[in-house]
Amino acid sequence: MRALIVSCGNLNLDVYMKVESLPERGSATESKDFYFSGGGAASNFAVAMCRLEMNVRLLACVGNDFLGEMLLQELAREGVDTSYIRRVNATTGLVVVIVDEQGERTMIAFRGANNLLSHEVVEESVLSQAVLFHVASLSGDKTLRILKKVKSINESIVTSYDPGGVAIRDRAEVLKALKYTDILLLNEREFKGIFSHYKSELLESFLSQGTRRLRIVVIKRGGRGASFLAKPFCVDVPAFKVNVVDATGAGDAFNAGFLFGYLLNLSPEETLTLANAVGALKVSRKGARSSPFLAEVLLFLRERGFKGLAEAIEARAKVLKR
Repeated sequence: MRALIVSCGNLNLDVYMKVESLPERGSATESKDFYFSGGGAASNFAVAMCRLEMNVRLLACVGNDFLGEMLLQELAREGVDTSYIRRVNATTGLVVVIVDEQGERTMIAFRGANNLLSHEVVEESVLSQAVLFHVASLSGDKTLRILKKVKSINESIVTSYDPGGVAIRDRAEVLKALKYTDILLLNEREFKGIFSHYKSELLESFLSQGTRRLRIVVIKRGGRGASFLAKPFCVDVPAFKVNVVDATGAGDAFNAGFLFGYLLNLSPEETLTLANAVGALKVSRKGARSSPFLAEVLLFLRERGFKGLAEAIEARAKVLKR
């Protein structure tokens, strides 16, 4: 059986409104475009990994309603294993995403069924064949319980965590969860909210401690690229220049590209380049689930002068998928 990636977190319906600019308080504006699709950081990541031809299982909660059924069917069409997604007596999560002409987004979220997700979803059967367990946009306390249980079942599983905005709102609890996190993925604002700067004593202490401590910190810088922090070095790789259409889900797509490269045992520079390529292709399209397929990523890298990297990815991916 192929190596399994498990993703854990939110599953929503995302409703998009395209506007010229955000309305002022108490006023109205007209949407130039409307569309909807599945969303939620963990589920976006799961779809992105499937499109990179990985075997992916999603742990999440949806309601016993027509929205939940629609989301499950959409994930199944993408190839995501939905057999461990729980149907609960709550309304399926919903997010309204307002996208301006620059592709930046403003969101209003109703968590609904997502609030019922807990460490109880983690079972030995869930982790069978798993090599990577990814948690996205969950609170530090909930993530701590989930990752602690994962490591208690199988210490060798690589754990990754992208707290999203929780890193700012729930810093103390996020720090506790890092005891069971191997790879931490943050944007610049989140990184500064937790560690302040590259040479902070707190970051140094986490990266210096051995077993069951943080090994890699990745900083996503949007149009300025990304950084890889680990003992004993730091690597910066610039972004690819593309026309930005919609940044929704770009971080999730980047995470998939990075962790895919990590599993392929690429160098830090190569892994960041791959992740930047996946993110660049995503932002050039609308929708949180518009991450690229592996063939598209390989073509993009070849066109941008990274033929050798594309060939290495293609060869190593064949081995990983056996």
